Amino acid sequence: MESFIKNDNDEKNNYSKIGKINFYLFYFLVLVVLDIIAFIFFKGTNFNLFKVIFLDLAIGLFLSFLFHFKNKFYRIALLFVVDIAFIIYALIEVIEIFTKISFDNTYTIRTIIHNYKDVLSDYSDEIINIINSHPFSFLLIIFFIIVFIIVTYKIYVKNDITISKKESVALLISSTLLFSISFIILKNDVRGFEQNLSTNGLKFAIIDDLNVKKDIELIDVKEDTSDTAEFKDGGGYNILDIDFDSFIENEDRVQFNNINKFIKNRKPTNKNDYTGLFKGKNLIMICAEAWNSIVVDEELFPAMYRLINNGFTFKNFYQPHGSSSTSSGEYAFMTGMIPVENDRSFLDSISDNMGFTVSCKFKEAGYNTYSFHNGRSTYYNRDETHLSHLGFDSFMANDTGLNAKSKSSYTDDEALIKIAYDEVDKTKPYLMYMMTYNGHMPYAGHRGGMLKIYYDIVDKKYGDYYTEPVKHYIAKNLFLEKGLVYLLDKLKEDGALDDTVICMVPDHYPYGLKNANQFTGENTDYVYDLYRDDRIKAHPVYHDRTDLILWSGALENEYKDRAKDIEKYCCTIDVTPTILNLFDIDFDSRIYPGKDIFSNSDGIVIYQDGQFITKDYLHDDLVSYKNEEEANISKEVNNLINYCRFNLHNDYYGYLMGNLGKEHRFCYLTFDGGPSERTKEIVQILNRNNVKATFFVFGENDLSYTWDLVNAGHKVGILSDTKDIVKLYSTDENYINDLNSIYQKLYFNTSEKPLLIRFPGGSGNTITNDINKGIMTRAKDYAQSLKLTYFDWNVDSGDILDISKDEIVNNVLSNIGDEKNICILFHDEDRNVMTVEALPEIIAALRRLGFEFKYLSSYSHTFRQQIVN
Repeated sequence: MESFIKNDNDEKNNYSKIGKINFYLFYFLVLVVLDIIAFIFFKGTNFNLFKVIFLDLAIGLFLSFLFHFKNKFYRIALLFVVDIAFIIYALIEVIEIFTKISFDNTYTIRTIIHNYKDVLSDYSDEIINIINSHPFSFLLIIFFIIVFIIVTYKIYVKNDITISKKESVALLISSTLLFSISFIILKNDVRGFEQNLSTNGLKFAIIDDLNVKKDIELIDVKEDTSDTAEFKDGGGYNILDIDFDSFIENEDRVQFNNINKFIKNRKPTNKNDYTGLFKGKNLIMICAEAWNSIVVDEELFPAMYRLINNGFTFKNFYQPHGSSSTSSGEYAFMTGMIPVENDRSFLDSISDNMGFTVSCKFKEAGYNTYSFHNGRSTYYNRDETHLSHLGFDSFMANDTGLNAKSKSSYTDDEALIKIAYDEVDKTKPYLMYMMTYNGHMPYAGHRGGMLKIYYDIVDKKYGDYYTEPVKHYIAKNLFLEKGLVYLLDKLKEDGALDDTVICMVPDHYPYGLKNANQFTGENTDYVYDLYRDDRIKAHPVYHDRTDLILWSGALENEYKDRAKDIEKYCCTIDVTPTILNLFDIDFDSRIYPGKDIFSNSDGIVIYQDGQFITKDYLHDDLVSYKNEEEANISKEVNNLINYCRFNLHNDYYGYLMGNLGKEHRFCYLTFDGGPSERTKEIVQILNRNNVKATFFVFGENDLSYTWDLVNAGHKVGILSDTKDIVKLYSTDENYINDLNSIYQKLYFNTSEKPLLIRFPGGSGNTITNDINKGIMTRAKDYAQSLKLTYFDWNVDSGDILDISKDEIVNNVLSNIGDEKNICILFHDEDRNVMTVEALPEIIAALRRLGFEFKYLSSYSHTFRQQIVN
């Protein structure tokens, strides 16, 4: 590659100074402009132009150095890469600005990458509304992108600017020096994604986002010299038999030992008068989307009013918002840990041992455990986190059974609670967890169906007292209220009110009200209109104040004298140790950053950025302190934050339990076409390997063996009654009659109503396009009306063809890739001798790859093709 290297005195290098200045500084100026725009929107109070300029100038000069080569093809290729990177960077900044305006928080880059498909699907209407309400802004963005590309082409390609050898060397040295300075600045200023985004720019936030495994520094961690004999034998404290002295003695890693000493030296909380109060009772946990108890009026919300006021009443409970959203609030509620990595905390914990979480502890105690969410199963990776990772026996979301059971394209909060309660096996104690959805923004725009009815009820009560978005928000909460009314009625009907505990917290305050009409172009903060509390104008933490619902019918009857008002400052991370103490489930209070609220510990609300609230302090200045007591509390808070970060990235629970977690990979073996002569051979192999599978069967075959399959723990699903696909799909009537026929046959042979179906050819087949237009969509709808969940596959063994055993094995193993959940399509027909021979080798290989085997159910990860007919 030819370099433009010329002597300084070469007359041919006679270009205008303006052209060279543009060549050196254009990208630098673009970065500065983008940073300034971000700072304007984020209103960063710690604007540090010094830091921004160093990194911007380093990047700009380095790019100028790269463009010093003369080869035109090289310059065009480099320009293409650099311009695409700049456009993506600018678009990310637009996304961050929008989420800050809409959600009052920012999303990490990894969160955006993981969830963009679900966002485009679930919020397509809102996105269209945004574009329609801001057409000029979006046209302006497109215009600037076009101008940007034209200008950079002119500067770096068309003008053919050359620079001397000395200039190119100077550019390289200068950019390297500036990068080094920026690295030093950044290394000492890692403050979390939103803090970096609002004070140092998106580049710092991106680098901070990528730097997930940070060094953990604890403050003033010393050897314990106090007399701890009072709790070493259990005594009156909630501790487990964890030999920290042995861990410390045998651990060479400095950070691990710092953490070991820190946890060992934390004083455990005491057992108390409330220990075991709810022992053996059922537990219903609800994480309520954007709920705040400020909406609870006795007339409109009688169930919520009862749950808040007829039991424990928490006067100073907070759900800390910080720079986080639903997933981080849910993370704090379900794990008892501070969501130090914001919305990616759950994602980062997937490979960790979560044995100390409420769900795992209850499962260990013999409870059946269930999780439900009336949103998409993949959103925030719940399809991975809410199953074995968190100890739940099952997880059902809209696309994995809820919608089919509610016979609707969307399951509201009332239907969610009805379905969840119906699904739970009540013959033994259970933990039922629900993440609701109706309270989600937007709080303006379209109102139809029940929402219109609820809005009219709210409007009639409040009139002009509340603005339209606030009344919209209150109306959305009525779906949850109606669900709670149903739940209390059913518990009473079943005689289970006194034997059931309901625990409910929000995931975050209703930040969607900050700019409730952003979809229509209006920009107004309605949070104050809801709260009518002057304190939130002085400090935003006060919008995080809400109620913790922790109620049982027993508190209205047998334990009525135990109900009380609780003044202690507390927050969501305190819920886990509080519940474990109330249910008398053994736990070690030292390993949780929160505290049992009923213990004699001091109350504190902790934010993931180091802010905290106690009865004496509202600490929001991360540099100065009013006195030594506040400084000491701040040290402890920062140690807890760093401990939670260490725990998340080093599987500390697994370390303590001697059972490190692992990244869960699940395999679902499915066999189409039986029962056949091969079925018993397949089952023998599965039984020898302790593997359960799913068999999709034809009704034309002898279905008597399906009874044996079900009794052996396998699952049986519907394929079709006839094997003639053309006949099956030729008319809607044919398909409906066929499905009804095999449905009844399977019900008769297994004594169980079928729950699973696979469409012959797969739901994404193109064969039916020429048979009956639209049949697959109508077939899917009809199957779901029978509460059938349909499954396709993402790994095809290819055994429908006449191929060898080795080819079948290779087809499976070569198509797995990095998938964490695989559903393999095999066939179970008389001719599938090679499938039987290949199966043991495939099972062994998949186990070596870390896969766990499961059968399909209504709760399983969804494997679906795109329906094209």
